[in-house]
Amino acid sequence: MVPVSADHRYISYSRRYFGTQEWVDGGKEFSVDVFANDLIALIDALGLQGVHLVSWSSGVRTAIAAGIKRPDLVKSMIHFEPVEDNVFNGIQDADLKAIASEWGSRWDPVGESLQLGDEEAALSHVFEIVFEMERGGYANERELIREITRQNARTLPVNLSRYSEDNIKLTCEYISQVTAPTLFVYGEQTHEYWQIMAKRFNDCTPDSSIATIAGANHYAPIQKIEEVSDLILQFVDKNRD
Repeated sequence: MVPVSADHRYISYSRRYFGTQEWVDGGKEFSVDVFANDLIALIDALGLQGVHLVSWSSGVRTAIAAGIKRPDLVKSMIHFEPVEDNVFNGIQDADLKAIASEWGSRWDPVGESLQLGDEEAALSHVFEIVFEMERGGYANERELIREITRQNARTLPVNLSRYSEDNIKLTCEYISQVTAPTLFVYGEQTHEYWQIMAKRFNDCTPDSSIATIAGANHYAPIQKIEEVSDLILQFVDKNRD
């Protein structure tokens, strides 16, 4: 927030079901379509046009869907390490399949913890997996970061269970509808599967480019604030008019 807001208007929000807000429906509206419509409604309510959407990880799905639904609102998009394997639909590649399988096997403890009803344990596993930490690394994280993630632990069961049912899937064909100039960014040390995924998103997006953050993985937006902010600001300034 600090580097970007120095010379630009910066707006951050919590998506529906995230943060500390109450759930009134048990999470039944948890979907990319709903999140995208919420984002569009927020932009409209603020009376904004020509926004630069910045997203990270699973949040990329919301930003891309909103940009496709309302291209008139979006001037550019910057996405750090999009996460959705539907982008590989139709690709038959033995090496990719092996890499995906190895990455997927790391997630077994998450499902086991959720089956036991232990959302916080599942959260700690997710944190250590996506940021490629040693087991127990979550316990040593800063309390502020742990508190933010604890607030969102309740989203894990509904998020993982609804993923395959979502009516919006970010396939290559779907992503090709993006019209805004787009920058994809990934960490030099990120797991190979997510690096390949970022490159695939870039290949599927018409007006896009890709950049790398040296010495970083999926944790870069927290760990490499200046580097990530610089990329955002450079791309925003390039697409200001």
